[in-house]
Amino acid sequence: MTDSPFLERLAIIMGQTTYREPVGSYGVSVHHIPSGNCLVLTLNGARMGDDDIGPELAISRVVGREDRKEAVITWLMKALKRFNPILVAKCRKNLRMACEIAYLSFISETEIPENADITPDERVLLDTGYYLLESALWETVGRAERNENRV
Repeated sequence: MTDSPFLERLAIIMGQTTYREPVGSYGVSVHHIPSGNCLVLTLNGARMGDDDIGPELAISRVVGREDRKEAVITWLMKALKRFNPILVAKCRKNLRMACEIAYLSFISETEIPENADITPDERVLLDTGYYLLESALWETVGRAERNENRV
């Protein structure tokens, strides 16, 4: 998986671009807040409520480290239970571990190996967890872009 559209969209939010030319420039910012801080503020401004973990996912993906891991794991467990309660019931004893693996795989942008020692149901659970995290990330980026365009 490539994340160049993700990074490009975040760069646009910061008033920059990832496109490079030999004689390119970054452009002129209309404010004096560092662009990284603007990005964090914009992502947090896109938060839909206390249980929205989208901004944490975006920050985690950018820096490659965990951010509010317990909140993300709890959110993912609840989301999986709503999304596929039958599968969650089958994999109940490994649910938390599957959520942690999906989250760590998500932030490090690595895929779970096909030959991993997991059952087919656990594979579906991991893939579904990854998909739910990815969806939450893109929803947050979209909201941040729309909020930024209103200013």
